[in-house]
Amino acid sequence: MVRADIIISVKNAVERGYSIEQAKQSLANSGYSMKEIADAVNYLTSGVGTIELPNQANYLPERVAQTNQQTNAQNQQPHGQAQQMPPSLENVQQEQFKIPKQKGPFPWKIIIPVILLLILVAVLVGMIMFKDVIIETLQKLLVG
Repeated sequence: MVRADIIISVKNAVERGYSIEQAKQSLANSGYSMKEIADAVNYLTSGVGTIELPNQANYLPERVAQTNQQTNAQNQQPHGQAQQMPPSLENVQQEQFKIPKQKGPFPWKIIIPVILLLILVAVLVGMIMFKDVIIETLQKLLVG
């Protein structure tokens, strides 16, 4: 059995321009066993074998029964034929590359009060620092 996560990792690395050897070394450094890595590379290069989907419930909870049927159908095929990647594996790959949702509008309702608060604090600090000058100026204006 070949693990789908290793296949996806090797395939993504090759699609990004890395060699298979670099992908194998990266996976080995990540803690995967060399046998599993070699099986995945052999699967990708020859197209023969079966795939073990890890934590399938986390990836596709509504398709568990459908994937089980596909696995049974693959086991019934003779091993002489080259097998394609099952549709469920393609769905997992598509989910990994979904475009993130666009952010909402800029939060002006928060920014404007914060700016006003900072201005008021600055005015208060200025009044405390220059209270003597302000008092003298106001006395001159009012008295005379």
